[in-house]
Amino acid sequence: MPDGTPPQPPTASGGRLAGWSLGLAAAAALASWNPFAAPLGLLVGLSAAALAVAALRRPAARRALAVPALVLGVGAVVASGAVLLLTAGAVTTELPGEPVVRGRSDAEAAALLDRAAKETEVSRRRARRELELETGRAGAAAGAAGTAKDGAGLPPADAGARTGGADETE
Repeated sequence: MPDGTPPQPPTASGGRLAGWSLGLAAAAALASWNPFAAPLGLLVGLSAAALAVAALRRPAARRALAVPALVLGVGAVVASGAVLLLTAGAVTTELPGEPVVRGRSDAEAAALLDRAAKETEVSRRRARRELELETGRAGAAAGAAGTAKDGAGLPPADAGARTGGADETE
């Protein structure tokens, strides 16, 4: 340096790393209590702890940020691991106690479906007749158009193959 002072290591890189590790550790701590977010809290907590250790090894480290980041990151890892261990089987196992909503038995479900079928039978028959009438009209209209064009009710099955799949004009 021009004034004879020895060069100082940059403080921004160590400080930035410590700041990032503290931010990640806080995010991991927030995610560690929820069983669905605990895996994320575990990974982010490990990352925060690793960054905090890396920040502490730098000569220009901000210990005021890196040490709490390390403690918070390790705490988030421990909390996430405990939440995962305690809730790992809660989704697939039978829970104790009476269910809040009791499911129907096969006989009850069949009786309910039979009753619903009887209640809607008239409407379903009417809808079926209307559909048959409409498809009959549409089929007759298509048949008349097809008869005028090529002498059959429907175009031949290989009509697209004869024209190359598209209307071509030569």
